[in-house]
Amino acid sequence: MQRPMKNVQTDFIELYALAHPAIRRFIFAHVPDHHEAEDVLQTASAVLWKKFDEYEKGTSFTSWAIQCARYEIYTTRRRYARSRIILTPELSEKAAEQLEPFDLASEDERQKALDHCLSQVADDGRSLIAARYREGKRYAEIAKDTGKKESHVRTQLCRIRAALRKCIASRLGIRDVLPSEASS
Repeated sequence: MQRPMKNVQTDFIELYALAHPAIRRFIFAHVPDHHEAEDVLQTASAVLWKKFDEYEKGTSFTSWAIQCARYEIYTTRRRYARSRIILTPELSEKAAEQLEPFDLASEDERQKALDHCLSQVADDGRSLIAARYREGKRYAEIAKDTGKKESHVRTQLCRIRAALRKCIASRLGIRDVLPSEASS
């Protein structure tokens, strides 16, 4: 028995609003180009609406939506496979499994943990993080600005990210499931 259209729309909007941050994180973690990731997110959102009647009420909407998003990512990869270097499905799957515990924490919890952990980083480290992620500078630009070698900037940022990841996992009560960047 189908639900009335108004209830379907309301149900979808409520579930989608709750799941959207996790879907977005998942897609952006797997699609390297920001604009491409936005396109995949939009396409996945439209597919979710079209296939909403296939969603089994009472199960995890977020898990179902991420599975649909995963198929959209694969479709995009097939389309761009000839022109771009992209993670293999196996590596993408492994990354998704490792990121899942972090998806369970709320956006607010993760932000508070990140803020706390960033406050523990030395000023020069926070400056590197700001230059790389707030300002979007490349390693070479940061190296030029700071008078350091590019390899040093990369190493420092790698260490800071590893420390932040460990701190955030600890603050959220999650076992640090991601391998150290330095060992990979």
